Amino acid sequence: MKFIKGILYWSSFCAGLLIILLLTLYLLLPRVINEEYLKARIAGYVSERTGVYISLQNVEMMFFPRLHAQIRNTSLSVPQKFAVKVNLIRAYPEIIPLFRGEVNVKKLYLDIPRIKIFLPEKMPEENELFKEITFQEIEKKLKFIIRHRSIKDTDLAVQVRNAEIDFYTGNSRSFIFNGISLRLRLKPGRIKIDLTGKSNICEKILFNGQFLSGSSTGEGRIELLNLNPGALVDYYFPGSGIKLNNSQANIKANFSKEGLLKFSSKFEGEIPLLSFQRNTENLNINCRAFSGDISADKDKTIITIKKLDLVNPELSLAGNFFTSKSLSLVKFDLDGTNVDINTTRRAALFLEGDSGTTKDIFDIIKDGKVPFINITARAHSLSELGNIKNISIRGNILDGKITVPEPALELESVKGDVTVSLGVLEGNNLEGRFGNSTAKQGVLKLGLSDNSDLFYLDTSVHADLSRLPSVLEQVVEDETFLHELSLIKKCEGQADGILTVNDSGGSTNVKVDVSKFNLQALYERFPAPVAVSGEKFFLDDSMIYFKLQNAACGRSSISNLSAGFRHNKDNSFKILSEKSRIHAKEINPFILSFQSAKKALKNISFPRGKINLNNFELNGPLFDPQAWSFNTSGNIENMTVNYDALFREPVTITSLIFKTHGEKSQKKLNESRIEIEKCRIESGRSNIAFSGNAILSKEKLQLDVNATADFLEWSDIKDFADNKLFQTGGAKKSSRDSFLSGIIKTKIKYIKYGNLTLSPVHADITLGADNLSIALIGADFCGVSVTGIIEAARNKFEFRIFPFVRDEKLESSINCFFNKQQVATGYFSLDGEIFTRGKGSEIARLLNGTLDFKAKEGRIYQLGFLSKIFALLNLTEIFRGKIPDLVGEGFAYNSITASGKLEKGNFVITRFVIDGASMAIVCTGNINLNKESIDLVILISPFKTVDLIIKYIPLVNRILDGNIISIPFRVTGKLEDPDVIPLSPTAVGSGLLKMLQRTIELPIRIMQPLSGD
Repeated sequence: MKFIKGILYWSSFCAGLLIILLLTLYLLLPRVINEEYLKARIAGYVSERTGVYISLQNVEMMFFPRLHAQIRNTSLSVPQKFAVKVNLIRAYPEIIPLFRGEVNVKKLYLDIPRIKIFLPEKMPEENELFKEITFQEIEKKLKFIIRHRSIKDTDLAVQVRNAEIDFYTGNSRSFIFNGISLRLRLKPGRIKIDLTGKSNICEKILFNGQFLSGSSTGEGRIELLNLNPGALVDYYFPGSGIKLNNSQANIKANFSKEGLLKFSSKFEGEIPLLSFQRNTENLNINCRAFSGDISADKDKTIITIKKLDLVNPELSLAGNFFTSKSLSLVKFDLDGTNVDINTTRRAALFLEGDSGTTKDIFDIIKDGKVPFINITARAHSLSELGNIKNISIRGNILDGKITVPEPALELESVKGDVTVSLGVLEGNNLEGRFGNSTAKQGVLKLGLSDNSDLFYLDTSVHADLSRLPSVLEQVVEDETFLHELSLIKKCEGQADGILTVNDSGGSTNVKVDVSKFNLQALYERFPAPVAVSGEKFFLDDSMIYFKLQNAACGRSSISNLSAGFRHNKDNSFKILSEKSRIHAKEINPFILSFQSAKKALKNISFPRGKINLNNFELNGPLFDPQAWSFNTSGNIENMTVNYDALFREPVTITSLIFKTHGEKSQKKLNESRIEIEKCRIESGRSNIAFSGNAILSKEKLQLDVNATADFLEWSDIKDFADNKLFQTGGAKKSSRDSFLSGIIKTKIKYIKYGNLTLSPVHADITLGADNLSIALIGADFCGVSVTGIIEAARNKFEFRIFPFVRDEKLESSINCFFNKQQVATGYFSLDGEIFTRGKGSEIARLLNGTLDFKAKEGRIYQLGFLSKIFALLNLTEIFRGKIPDLVGEGFAYNSITASGKLEKGNFVITRFVIDGASMAIVCTGNINLNKESIDLVILISPFKTVDLIIKYIPLVNRILDGNIISIPFRVTGKLEDPDVIPLSPTAVGSGLLKMLQRTIELPIRIMQPLSGD
C-alpha cells in the first residue's frame, strides 16, 4: 500500500514539474527566439519542399499547445496546367535545434488542400496515346522524384487531411478525387506512404507503400473499390463510339521494385459489372474473379493473367503478354476454357465494331461451346500485333454454329478442331448439321486477311436434298447448269457423299462426290415427279456424272443408268442405261422442252406408247438433239404419232424391235446405225411391217429396210413425198438437203391408186434429195404384171411402167378393173409401155405409151357399144334372129387383137380385131381418157352359113364371086354410154377395110343395113 502511494506521489510530482517547465518554456520562447526569423525559416523550408511560394503575412507562429507555424491561404498555379490552394498548413519544428538557431520541421500538416489539374480537351490518337509510356520512362520519373534533394535527406512526417483533386477538361470537372487522407513519412533513405480517398470514378482508393529513397527499391499495395472507369474511357477514347456506363470493379494489387528497371506486381479482383453502350445497344460484362502478375526487367515486360473468370461472356482465360524493345518483339499467349461463343462473339463484335479480324472470325463462328482455346500472337511492335497474319489460334468447338459464306450455309451442332494461322482459319475433324443434313470429317479453310479470297471446304455429308438447289445455285457459275437448276421446283431426298468447295484465285470450284442417294423432284421438263435412287453422283466445274440404280417418272422407269455431262463448248453428255421402260406421253414433254428439239419436232406429239430399251447409250451436245448419237436395243409397243403435216391420220407403231450402233470413226462421227429386227406400223387402213437398217445423224436419217404392208394408198405416199419435214432448211441449205434418204424394199398386198388397186406389189422405194422413187419390181394390177419406175418430187410426178400378161383369165381381170361380173371370158395377153411426166393434176392428161392386147377362146357378155350394134343388126331383115344374144349365150370369139398408142391421155386405136365365131369385127378410132369419151368406126362382118361356106370352101367362094358382107358403124359419145350410128359404106376408110380383109382373108362387100321393114 505504501508502495502504491509512493508511486502516485512521485508521478504527480513529475507531472507537475513537467507542466511548470512547459509553462516556463512557453513564456520564455518568445523572448529567446526571434519570431520573424522563425517565420521566414519555416516558410522557406515549406516552400522549398512543396514548391509553393509563401508570404510571411500568411504565417502565424503558435506557441501553445505546441510550437508550430500556421500558414493560411497558400496557392500556386500555372495557367492551363494546374492550380493548388491550401487553406491551412501547419509546420512543427523541433524545439532543441531552435536554441541553436536551426529550424528543422519535423511534421507538416495540410488541411483541405484543393488541387486543380487541367487536361487537354483532345487526347492524341489511340495509336499515339501510350506510345512513349514505358516502364523505362516511369522508372526515370520515379528516380527523379525519390532522389530529389527535398526528399532524399529529409526526416519529415507529412499528413494531408480532406484533400481534393479535380481534373478539368475545359471548364468542366471530369475527374474528382476527394476525401483524400495522406500520411507521408520521409526519413533519410526511406519513404513510407499511406493514402486513402474516393473519387467520382472510384468509391474507395487505398494506397500504401514504402521505398528506399537512395535506390530504386520499394513495395506497396493498391486497392480500388467500386471503380467506375466510364469517365476515363470517355476521355481517353472519345472516338471509339463506346460509352462505359454504371460499372463496378474491385482491384487489389501488390507491387515491388528491386533495383534499377526491375518491377513486379501481383493483382487480383473482381468486376461485378462493366456496362458498355454503343449507340442504342448495350453490353454487360461480368467477371467473377481475376488475378495475375506483372514483371518488368529493363526493357522486357511480362504480364501474366493467372485467372480471368468471366460470367458474361462466359469464358475463363489465362495467359501472358511479353514485350521487349531490344528484341523488337511483342507477343502474347492466351488460353481459354469453357468459352461460350455466342456471348463472347457478341462482346467481341460490340467492342471491335463492324470491321477487323475479330469480325472476320465471328462472321463464320457464331455460337457454340469451346472447351479449350489457345490464342498466340507474335509481332515486331504492338501496332502489328493485331494483324491477322501474326495471330495463331487453336482450339475445339462443341455444339457450334458456323456460317459458310459461299455457299451461304448455316451449320449447326458443329464440333471439331479449329486453328487460325498465318491469316488462315482452318477447321479439322468438323462435324455439324445443316437443316436435316449432317456433315462429318470436315476440313474448312478461310482466308481472313483483306487481300485473301481463300475458301476451302471438304466434308463428308449426309444431305437432305431439299436445300441442294439453293446451295448449288450459289456456287455453280455455269449458266446452262443454273438454267436447268431453276427448272427444279421441289426437291426431296437424301444423299451420302463428299462436298468440296474451293474458292481461290477469283473463281469458285465445287466438287460433289455422292456415294449413295435417293431423290424426288418436280422437274419442269417432265410432266410427272421424278424419283431416283443412285449409288454415284459427281459434280465439279468441268462435268456432272451420276449412276442410278432406279429412276422413275410416272409410269416410265430406268434401271442401272449412268450419265455424264461436261461443261464445255458443246455441253456434251453421255447416258448409259441397262434397262429402260419409257412411256411416250411422259418423255414427249421432256424432248420438246428443248428449243432445238421443239423446232425440229414442231407439231409432232406422242399421245401414247411404250419404249423398252436395253443397254441404252446416248451421247452428243445436250442442246442439239439432231447431233445425238446412240446405241441401244429394245422394242416399241403401240406408240401413236400425231403429225398432221406428214400423216393425214395418226400413225401407230404397234411393235418395233431394234438395235442401234453408234459410229465411232472420224468420217462417221455422231452417226448411229439402227438395226430394225421387226417393226409394224398402222395408219388408218394401212398396216406396214419393217425390218432392216437405218443410219441416224444430225443431217439425215438414211434407211435400208424391207417393208411389207397389207394396204397402202398412193395419195398417202404422195403426201409423204411432198411434205417439208425432211428439209433441214436454213438460208445456206440446198433444196436437195433432205433429212430422210435411203431405200425401202417393199412388198405390199394392196396399193390403191385412185379407183384402181394393185395387188400384190413388190417395189423398191428410194428416198432421195427431194424426190421419191419407186422401182416396181413386180406388181399385180388386176392380173396384169406391172414393172417400171415411179418418181414423185415436190409438185411433180413421173412414171414409166410396163404392163405384161401372158394367157391370164380375162374374166377375173375385168372383174378387178371394172368391178363387174360376167363381162367377158377367155385368156388374154398384154404388152406395153405407159409413161407420163407432170404435176399431180396433169398426170392423166399427159399419159403416153403403147399397148398391145390379145385374147382368145372366150365369150363376150357385156360390151356397151357392141350390144347396141347387135340390136341394130337384129332390126334388119337379113340378120334378124341370126345375131348372138350377148346376155344369154354371149358372143364367142376365137381371138381379139388390139394395139394402140397413148398420146397425152388420148388412146389411139391402131388395130382392133375380134375374130368371132359368127362374125368378125374391126375398128379404128380413139378413146379420150381425160374427157372419158369415145370415137370409133367399126366394121362388122356377120357370117351366115353361106358366108362360112364361102370362107372355108374356096370352090364355093369362086362360085359366089368371093364376096363377104360387112356393115359399118360409128360409136361416139360418153365412154359409159356411147351412141351407135350406122354409116354409109363410103365412110369406111381403106385401112379399116383391109384390116377386115386380112382377118377373114376374103373380099369384102360393104352394104348399108336395111330396116326390118
